[in-house]
Amino acid sequence: MVKGYGDTYERGWRNFSSLLEQVTGLQNRADGAAIFARLQEAALADDVGSELARELAAIKHTREPMNHVNQRPTKDQLREVNP
Repeated sequence: MVKGYGDTYERGWRNFSSLLEQVTGLQNRADGAAIFARLQEAALADDVGSELARELAAIKHTREPMNHVNQRPTKDQLREVNP
């Protein structure tokens, strides 16, 4: 993700930092790994970062994390991950 030099390197570093900021909030979510994978794909999708910005905004509008990691997700939560 962090590659190149100059502007390319700066964008990569910014995207990488944005992903790392999400780890704590996603670690206890049953769908955390799937969301993180989407974020990673979005970070690599375009040079401008609009796809990553869209995915980050979507995270803010999702439900609260599940209280227990071993708790099974509801059907609605599964639909959010796999529409």
